[in-house]
Amino acid sequence: MTNVVQNSHGYTYLTLTASQVFSKLADRALLVGLSWYFVSKHSNHALFLYMTITLLPHLIMTFFSGRLINKYSPISAARSCELFRSLVILALGILILCHLQHWNLFLIIALCTLANFFAAVFNPALLTIPKQLQLDASGLQKITGLLNGSASVARMIGPILALPLYSSLGVSGLVLSCFTLYLLAWLVELFLYKYPWEVSVNVTAQFLKRKKACVTFFEENRTIVCVMTIFFLINLVVVPIQLFIPLVVKHLFNTGMHLLSLCESFFGLGLLIGAIFIVVKPLKCPIQYRIFIPYLLSALAYVAYSINAGFSQVGVLVALFCFGIFLAIGNVTTISFYQQRSAHGHTAQIMALVNLVSNASGPLAMAVASGILSVSGIKPVLIGYSLLFIVLSVVLFLVRGLREGAHG
Repeated sequence: MTNVVQNSHGYTYLTLTASQVFSKLADRALLVGLSWYFVSKHSNHALFLYMTITLLPHLIMTFFSGRLINKYSPISAARSCELFRSLVILALGILILCHLQHWNLFLIIALCTLANFFAAVFNPALLTIPKQLQLDASGLQKITGLLNGSASVARMIGPILALPLYSSLGVSGLVLSCFTLYLLAWLVELFLYKYPWEVSVNVTAQFLKRKKACVTFFEENRTIVCVMTIFFLINLVVVPIQLFIPLVVKHLFNTGMHLLSLCESFFGLGLLIGAIFIVVKPLKCPIQYRIFIPYLLSALAYVAYSINAGFSQVGVLVALFCFGIFLAIGNVTTISFYQQRSAHGHTAQIMALVNLVSNASGPLAMAVASGILSVSGIKPVLIGYSLLFIVLSVVLFLVRGLREGAHG
């Protein structure tokens, strides 16, 4: 019986990894291609608008995603959302192909926002699956590392793929190619092993009961509240890197999309290596060091990127590579910390909150960064954000529950 369970887990690992590669490959290719389209064909403000509005669904769906996942099971929710997202992207590609040039800006932002409503359920559903497998702390680190690693492979390859697709096929060809990748991800997900999942008949009562349990859970464990709050603040300074990279390429280096693809790929390669490291060698040191050291090193790499921006392309690429490595390790250890700390019945809601912190902080981060950039240059903003990251890393280390190693 143990061998059967282990084999089903191994099969699930492989299937999830393959699905993640296709899905995140489409995510990254679409993001890089459309970012360059807005900054080169429209304006910086169009890019700010796109980055901010398309992240809003993650904020809105935080209050519903856990409920949907609990009702339909994590795997079913992930499959359905992947399918609906692919259909929305198909519609976007077809509409752009119809040469609706005057409406391109509106169509892209509106339909990408709609697609992200499904992504906002898909992400916490995927993060709930590891808990469903009943793994120990080391196992949670490994499968979370695999999921992050597969996403990092896509982050490395996606920008490289976006360059020829955008150059040769235009925006419509890029979008339709991403639809194909999303569809492949959904087809792979159809082969996921169906682990048992309790489905409540009275979903509203179940949701309210679990919501109350989660509130009690947070009240009884102040450590996870503190860590998640600081993680939210860290995201406010890290998320805008998606905005800074194309702006640095366009305005400080005055080059084309090839450098943007290289920057995104080096960042993705670093994320991949960091995720592989945490899978091959899960960290065994006390929890405060497992979280603090990777984030501190990430902050130092952020400083290096800020200094080299507009000065050295090689320095920027190396800094982004190191940034990716340490950020991946920090993110995996933090997420596995949440998974290990949460009770089984709370996991979907906890992962929905993690999704809020990780993704829905994006609109606020982009809005703040856009406002600061409107009155200041890119260079001082980069330096200020990187130094703030260092301060937040130190504050994270000082969280009492982490230093005491509670439940760690």
